[in-house]
Formats: sequence, structure tokens, C-alpha cells
Amino acid sequence: MKIRFVADKKIIDEVQSLIGRSSDVSAAVAYWGKNSVKETGITQRKKGSTRILCDLFSGACNPDEVLKLLKCGVEVKTLDGMHAKVWVNRDTAIVGSANASANGLGFEGSK
Repeated sequence: MKIRFVADKKIIDEVQSLIGRSSDVSAAVAYWGKNSVKETGITQRKKGSTRILCDLFSGACNPDEVLKLLKCGVEVKTLDGMHAKVWVNRDTAIVGSANASANGLGFEGSK
């Protein structure tokens, strides 16, 4: 097993890479902010399943982003008080403290 530590802009790069190369992706990421669905690359997925567990009742999930997830065919589930930040596919896990938000994933100011 190989372990790498990443921070700042590298986090979004790793998430985009995992989402882009995987047929099935699961994520437990508590909060989803504005533009997070596009910036993570979920809108570009053409194959496989995508499952998201978040905390919809926290007040920190942007409702427009949750609707975008659903329109992309993502299975969205909620767990009250969930605070995890984990992205997984068949052979990779990204574990950290970054929510799916501009501040958390470092895509603020991107185009």
C-alpha cells in the first residue's frame, strides 16, 4: 500500500482523478457547497455508479448542488450528524478533512 499526503490544490486534483478514472465511486462527504458537483468532475461521469452520503439536515449542504447530484443520477443518502470526508473506488481511498466546497477542496476562484 502506498500512502501520500496531499494538501491545498492537490486535494481537488486527487478527487477529480479518482472520479474520472473509476467506474464506481462512493463518497462520505458531509457538506456540499456551491459548484462542488462540477468542480469534482461528477457532472462528467458517463459510466458506473456514484453514491454520496452527506448530512442534508446540517444546513451546510447547498440544495442546488444536491439537486445537481440527483440530476446526474447520483444516489444521495443522508446521515444526521455525519462528518466524514472520504472518497473511495475499487483501489483508492482519499481520507481527509476537506468538504466538497470551494474552501475545502481549494477550487475557489477556478473557472
